[in-house]
Amino acid sequence: MLSFTCCDTNDEIVCIKEVERWLIQIWKFFENSPKCLAIYFKGKLTINQLQELYAQKVCQKRQAKATRTRWLSLSKAVEGVFNDYLALMQTLRKLKSSDVLAAGLLQKMHDVKFIEVELIMKNILTVPNKLSCAFQHGQVFFALMEPAIQKTIGDLDQIAQKASPISEFAASLKQGGRLHLA
Repeated sequence: MLSFTCCDTNDEIVCIKEVERWLIQIWKFFENSPKCLAIYFKGKLTINQLQELYAQKVCQKRQAKATRTRWLSLSKAVEGVFNDYLALMQTLRKLKSSDVLAAGLLQKMHDVKFIEVELIMKNILTVPNKLSCAFQHGQVFFALMEPAIQKTIGDLDQIAQKASPISEFAASLKQGGRLHLA
């Protein structure tokens, strides 16, 4: 029920639907091409300058599939793109001359609007995910449902009032920030 409610709320917000569509395309791009996935892993190693043993554990992780019916998977896809943004951009740049989809993904992901919406989604999706996980974890006590929902609403209101995703985005673009090189 929670995932259907969350999915219905973003139908009017075109930019969120667009980012969801591109997240699905990113997943398909790497899922259907071992060659592209190998280039992505190599780029991930280069960017993070990981030690060989540690890299083997971290880089075995693929991009998560974004689906509208599974809210947690959308959150994992957003988190994956957020964490590996530079490696994804480097991979798409290498492949853009030989792959039309890579060129399109590169153009969309390099857009400031995509980065902003992706960052906002990353910050916001963690809140309903906690509620969803609490409901899925075990037995649900109806007496605890309303306080849990009220806490979730309060947490979302707090994010909106502080505008933390926007300030995080601005900080990431500054010299030495996470996205400065992008």
